[in-house]
Parts: sequence; C-alpha cells; structure tokens
Amino acid sequence: PAGAAMLPDAEAGGAAGGGLTAGGDAQPSSDALPGLPPPGPLRPWTDEDAQERYAALLEASADALEFELALAWLATSGQVAATVAPLAKRARYLAERDEQHYAAALLLAAHDPASAFLPRKYWQNTRSRQVDGEWVRENVGEPKALPSAEETTMLPSFITRLREVAGIVQGRASRRPLLATPTDTQGWVDADVLLARFEAGKGSGAPFPVDLTQALLRVPAEQRARVVEATGGAWPQITDTLRIEWHSRGSETLKADGSPQWVWWHPEIQAEPMEAPSATQPALIPSGPLRYNDGVDAHALVCAELGLAHPASTLPLTAANLGLMNVAAGDDAEHRAAAILRVLATHPGAWHSVTAQLLALGMAAKQAGVRAQAVEVFAAAIPGRVDAAAAAQAYAACAPAIVLTRWAESFTDAATLAPAAVIAVLGKLLPRLDPKARGIGALLTVLLDESLRHAQPVTDTDLRGWLAGFAGGSAAAKAAKALLASGTP
Repeated sequence: PAGAAMLPDAEAGGAAGGGLTAGGDAQPSSDALPGLPPPGPLRPWTDEDAQERYAALLEASADALEFELALAWLATSGQVAATVAPLAKRARYLAERDEQHYAAALLLAAHDPASAFLPRKYWQNTRSRQVDGEWVRENVGEPKALPSAEETTMLPSFITRLREVAGIVQGRASRRPLLATPTDTQGWVDADVLLARFEAGKGSGAPFPVDLTQALLRVPAEQRARVVEATGGAWPQITDTLRIEWHSRGSETLKADGSPQWVWWHPEIQAEPMEAPSATQPALIPSGPLRYNDGVDAHALVCAELGLAHPASTLPLTAANLGLMNVAAGDDAEHRAAAILRVLATHPGAWHSVTAQLLALGMAAKQAGVRAQAVEVFAAAIPGRVDAAAAAQAYAACAPAIVLTRWAESFTDAATLAPAAVIAVLGKLLPRLDPKARGIGALLTVLLDESLRHAQPVTDTDLRGWLAGFAGGSAAAKAAKALLASGTP
C-alpha cells in the first residue's frame, strides 16, 4: 500500500521534491510585478457615506480593503451606533444565517453594546428517558467548549483584530485611529501615515497589540526599523522558510497486482521554525495539518485578509490554502478555490516555488472555471513572478496528486496567452515525471504542438535524455520521437 512520502528539499531547477522556499521580506518593486496595476489610493469612510458603504459591505463582505476601511471608521467615529441602526435588522438576518459573517457581527456589536461578540459556544450531551410515561430529555455531564472563532479560521489574528475593534464600538476601549489600515490598493501602509496615526492615538492609550503588529507587517521592509523605534513595537515574527510534504494513503481495495485501487494525496505544511497557530502574529505560519472551518463566504474574506496580512510574501497565503486547492483538484463541490486564485493574482508579495503549487493544483481543478482562472494567473505570473524552473519544480511536486490530462488541457489554453512560458515549463517539468504515468502522452503532445508552432526545437540535454527513453508505437512515444527529431540538425 502507498505510504507517506516525504519530498526532499530541492533547489529551483533541481530534482522534483517538496521544495524549500526561503524568502526575504523586501517589498517587490513595481517593475517586478507583471500583470498587477500600480498601487492606488484608498477612499476612507466618512460619517456621511458610512451607512451606504456598510450596507454594500453586508452584501459583499469579501471585499477586504473595504472591510479594513470599515474597521478604521468603526474605531474612530462617534456616530457609529446611530449610523448603523437602520441596518441592524438586515445584519441580524445575515448573522443568523451565517455566524461567520463578520461585518454583520461587528454591526450588531455596535448596535447592542451589551451583546457578546463572537462568543465561544458549548456542546451539551443529552439523553432521553421515560418518566411517568413521558419522554424527558436531560443533560449528561458538563457542557464542552467548542473551538473558538480564532481556532476555526485560517487567520486567527484577524479575529483578534475584530475583537479589538468590537471593544471600541461597545465602549470597553477608547476610540483611536487604527494603525494597520492600508493606505493603498496593494495593502501597504505608508510609514509616515502610520506614525501620524500613532501620534494621534496617544491620548487613547497604548496601541492595540495585534493592530500594531499587523501595521508593521504592512510597512515596506526598508521603512520598518524607524517605525519600530518610533512606536516601541516589537518586530513581527515572520515565517520565511516553508516546505510542503506530500503524503499518500492507499485504499484497502487492491488491484490484481497488489497495488491500491485508489490513492489519496494530501499536502502537509512544514514551516521553519515549527510553530502553532497564532492569534497575535499574522505572518507566523503553523506547521502540520491545517484544521480550520471557514465557510465559503467567510473564507473569501479571510483569504483576502490573509493576502493583506503580509504583503511582502505569498507564503502565508500558500500555506493556508494549499489543502483546499488539493481538494478542488479532486472534488467539484469545493467552491473556495476561485477566491484563492483571485487573491494570488493580485498579491504584491514575492513568489516562491511552493507558491506555484497553488497554480499547479488550480490548473488541474475539477471545475473548468477554476482551471481557466488558473491559466490566466499562469500566463501573467511566469516567468515574471517565478521562473520556469521553479514552476516546474512545484508542478512536479503536485504531479502524483492530479490528473495529467487536465494539465494538458490547461497548458493548451495557456499557450494561447503565453506560449513561451508553456514551452519553458513543460521542458523543465517533463523530465521530472514518470514516463509511464497516465496522461503523459497528452502533455508531450502539447509540448510538440507548441514547439513546432513556434519553431522551438528541443535542445535541453535532460529533456532529450528523458524523451529518448520512450519506445514503441504509443501516442506518447510518437510525440517523444517527433520532439527529438525537431532538435536534431
């Protein structure tokens, strides 16, 4: 039976493996962000437009930048309760339908200062028995606490920040400017603006701890030291090294040759140093299997917030969402993949080889719409955000878990947008794959078609050596021979 397979660390362009990524914390320059619009200014909420904008946010709660602006208004305005009162009925309906509707929960906290904000829930075991001919239900044992909101989301520090703002709107803390509110559309915070907010809030007491930590992560790295010195804040903890281990589990049902009838693959996160989930450190990536329960709508918001949590790096986004993308590759009922790819497409942070695993799984998704979305991100990102060798390393790491023919369809579509990227990635990827894998012929055909169409003969030594191993009259062998012939003088 298939067992756990730990993929070794590898350098980009080396042997296929889990991929070690080590990223610095520098903000990429705008020239290094192909496909992204330049950052633009944001329009803060005012008391005059807050009701209209909050009403819109209730219906489209995944807009993370608008959500951040809402938090800033909630934390500073003296007109919050009166402004949101007409929206309370709608917010109550939305919160009852979805307890993870955080915009509605905050509005209700402001409307009713005595209410509990995101309270912990409890589970009570019961049993039924007959008493005097009637069935009576009675409690058994003590109530058991269910996981808190922080323990059931992929970004626990986001919930902590919500609690900080809830304390203001419910009168437990003084109003103050939030330090972490982004100042541009890419999620960065201008250092001078942050320091002005810090000075303006001194009369309200010390900054909220997680608000300050989040603000420091949104300051470009070259400006962070002076902000830390001026605010007295602590340097945020940042995970900048990440390894993905792919594990397999075989079915008890076996084929005639004794191998498992089905094999399921799943990724496991190995961050360095190993840490547990943190409700105070947005850029700290936990190791091990991820356990969270963000619903589809809540995930769209929290995923977008995760993209804003550490604008310099895509690693937190990758680590939290790789498992969901893997599910999407095998289950067309997984509806969170589209949000992940949307955030990835607009993320200003550095890409690493493991980041491209999100793309690899997206291009193999069971839903055609998700595959099309991943193709567009691929065309915009390679080689500008990550080079072909690093991308091939990422795709090879995922290959055992996916259907290769879906990749072939996606690469065919991608070739209409970025043929050079397709040729480069397939040229580095194919030598890493099992030549006997089902669907390998389809990938070879894509490379052959694009190589001929764009007059790009196969000259890479590793690829030619791999192609030379094919024999016989299969479609894969014929494509391999044709590719070899294209590179023969």
